[in-house]
Amino acid sequence: MTERILIIGASARAAAASALRAGFQVVAADLFADADLRQAANAAFKISEYPEGFEQVLRSASYDHWMITGALENYANLIDKWRSEFPNYRGCDSIAIASVRSNAWQRVLQDHGVYIPCEKPIDPCDSVVPDGWLCKRRRSAGGMHVLPPSTQILESHDDCYLQKQIDGEPVSATFVASDDSCFLLGTCEQLFGTEWNAPSTFAHVGAIGPLHISDSVKDRWQTIGDLLAERCGLRGVFGVDAIQRADVIIPIEVNPRYPSSAELFDRANPTQSVVALHIAACTNQTFAIDQSRTISIHGKAIVWATSPVVVTDDLTSCWLKRASEVRDFADIPQPTTIAAGQPVMTIFATGETPDDVARKLRAAIANLRLEGIK
Repeated sequence: MTERILIIGASARAAAASALRAGFQVVAADLFADADLRQAANAAFKISEYPEGFEQVLRSASYDHWMITGALENYANLIDKWRSEFPNYRGCDSIAIASVRSNAWQRVLQDHGVYIPCEKPIDPCDSVVPDGWLCKRRRSAGGMHVLPPSTQILESHDDCYLQKQIDGEPVSATFVASDDSCFLLGTCEQLFGTEWNAPSTFAHVGAIGPLHISDSVKDRWQTIGDLLAERCGLRGVFGVDAIQRADVIIPIEVNPRYPSSAELFDRANPTQSVVALHIAACTNQTFAIDQSRTISIHGKAIVWATSPVVVTDDLTSCWLKRASEVRDFADIPQPTTIAAGQPVMTIFATGETPDDVARKLRAAIANLRLEGIK
């Protein structure tokens, strides 16, 4: 009998697509319930009260497994409550989540020689972010609420901290861990910021990957993943954001759930489903990772609205048709008006190099602007 999986989070579409390719029936609940998610899933629900609204779906839906996407890791106590009420949760428990939402994971890596950027509390006298530092919220995701140097600090100091700013290439790695092993699925270049018309300097835009990396870089990443799985208890699919300088990996954040860039590994390998690997790892089933090197590199980017966007029925239908035929559009909105600074949709591109993919993504966004999607 086909198993059914419930996927909940701010956006469920990417994980739902991965589950569907593995043959799962999918029930999804997120903040958008986009047109392509509604079309593909067995059921899709739009949550108005985040995150409490997911409880009603957990209570009423029928499923064999349930899992989270971002940014529900910021509500570890709520996940723990739901785990006790609704069986068959697949993912990191609250202890593992707490270890990567505090500085416990940093101590683990530092004890094994991995360099971690300095962090410190905000001085109550500081009204702006000091030079050489970033201001971050402890409960955040997608690069939101990250303030660069010299920016005015408007939020409560209790919820924020300072992290030393590190120069280098923004990258990420995706792992899948079971009780006795951890595998590196691959790495990606991270895209963010106002140069992609995102609403803030560090707002997440997308990713490009899988990257072709050297054996030494692969070994460094594997060591990081092994330590986080073994010492912090991470299970299933998880991501690590980092800054890379030559062959040096400097981790800056751990995402204890399915990361948004994971779908690029599915696109690069038609025989693989990251969500299927996640379920297998969390249920102690045997699973195998396809280690074959992919030739093409894939990319995804959020198209951010720079002014209000009116999405008509015809526009939704046109984009759905392209999403099914060309597969370079996703997260297709229902007819609505999208405010400036909000995501419109996701676009994809494929190329031979990361630069080639980035160029194609920029060209696709420019074409949408010419078509009136400002």
